[in-house]
Amino acid sequence: LPRPVKVFRAGAQAVDAPNSFAGEVLARYETILAFRVAGKVLIRPVEVGERVRKGQLLARLDPADYRLATQALKAQLAAARAELVFTQADLARYRELFDQRLISPPELDRHETAAITARGRLAALEARDGVVTWLQVESGQVVAAGQPLIKLARIDEKEVLIHIPEHRLGEVRIGHDVAVFLWAEAERRYQGRIREIAEAADPASRTYDVKVTLLEGLNGVHLGRSARVELPWNADR
Repeated sequence: LPRPVKVFRAGAQAVDAPNSFAGEVLARYETILAFRVAGKVLIRPVEVGERVRKGQLLARLDPADYRLATQALKAQLAAARAELVFTQADLARYRELFDQRLISPPELDRHETAAITARGRLAALEARDGVVTWLQVESGQVVAAGQPLIKLARIDEKEVLIHIPEHRLGEVRIGHDVAVFLWAEAERRYQGRIREIAEAADPASRTYDVKVTLLEGLNGVHLGRSARVELPWNADR
């Protein structure tokens, strides 16, 4: 006797359906601050969650002659700026070679990574506006040189961190435009772009970290918010 069965027709609609991956809004640059010399903390006038401005006092040590340490930091800053200029010029040259099909995509990616690293090193040394996300120092505390005390997150660049399973890694690529939704604002769509894909999988979850830069709405998107990133199935590979 005939028996009823359930059937499903695979078609373009299923292929084009977006993929959603849960993530968290993070600052692209987070800097852990420490004194370069040991000493006793006199004051620490900031609190966790407080927005701070460029040049604002975060903590102060008991006054002493630390002129040499200041000069060393200025030298590091100058070196970081020079390195960034060099890597940007180098990257421009390799992009021309790539357009002429004289080098492979991995070779171009290596120089793009070097430019990103140099930019991040300079950003960590330069003073920027940000928000205090972590504190491990109080007034009267004696601290060692290099001891982590304050974590400062820049608020001018934000991104969403998602995790892609290894069998789906071929569907994403640096530079892809994606849609970002906040769980608290399900109806609003933010434009994002894939900035970084981890080279190695997490050994426990076997997923790859993917960082999506937010291209809009930076002032209204708070750090730590839950987000959802949609990647279209038919993204160009």
